Amino acid sequence: MRRFDKRTVVIEANQRLEREFLKSKGVLNEENKEPSLNKVEIDIISKILEGDILGEGEEILNEGSFSDIRQKFNSALKKGAMTFGVLTAILGSPNMAQAQKDVLKKDIKKSVWFKSEVEKVGNRGKDSEYMHRWVNDLGQDSTEYYTHHGGGDHYYDKGESFRQKSRPDQPIDSISKKAGKIRPTTLNIGDQSMGSATVIMKGGDIDDFLWAKGYSNEWTARITPRQYKELQKLEELVKDVEYRSDDFWKIVVPIGKEIMSGKNDNKKIALDYFIKDYGTPQSTNKTNNKAFYSPNFVK
Repeated sequence: MRRFDKRTVVIEANQRLEREFLKSKGVLNEENKEPSLNKVEIDIISKILEGDILGEGEEILNEGSFSDIRQKFNSALKKGAMTFGVLTAILGSPNMAQAQKDVLKKDIKKSVWFKSEVEKVGNRGKDSEYMHRWVNDLGQDSTEYYTHHGGGDHYYDKGESFRQKSRPDQPIDSISKKAGKIRPTTLNIGDQSMGSATVIMKGGDIDDFLWAKGYSNEWTARITPRQYKELQKLEELVKDVEYRSDDFWKIVVPIGKEIMSGKNDNKKIALDYFIKDYGTPQSTNKTNNKAFYSPNFVK
């Protein structure tokens, strides 16, 4: 069978599959028009399934062909291109074994959440209430509300023991224009010995930043490539002394005061992360270093 003919057969077959699935879920009844795939969806399906061809004597896809399909499938997931019609068509391929389809279904359920924004929304008794926005690599937003016990440091993650959920779970946003985007965040940074400042961390896409897991072992801290370079410079200055020793502070404090009194926000953010145990994988802080990475699951 020619590839074009095969593509047409797969699309037509899976449109029928999609219709039956919608009927089974009560979304479509006999009076509704049949759902159809648009040109963009057809192109996505065609690209993902272009390797969906059985070799001679094969009854199901070999692992090499399936691996290629899975890679393209996950790339479409992370780009937000996986509509319901596309998903139904891919999972309806007659050439994949059920075990292979189950692998793709697990991929759909996997997502990694990054902290997008934290905003104070009020007070509950003596505690402040904050809205936490999270973004995942499937282009979705999740909003949570917490009370932060005994402090207004609303950006840096202090772990579960310092916060308590204050409202029921909110619905995940997958459809608004801002869904899946990192929001700009106001950071209150610094300490008394070096000075403090209020700076703005810009927004953007997940892969515009490097990420670190905070005290609650979640991806709560982000840094731009420019800020990361400034962080590397700070680590280079103290590479020959013991981390947080007297010699360490003799180097860091005067430089820190200079940075905090200056106008370079990238240096200020890098310094603040540096003091709060965030760093690069090469940091001399081997005990509790929370290193920034460009995660390989971000495409």
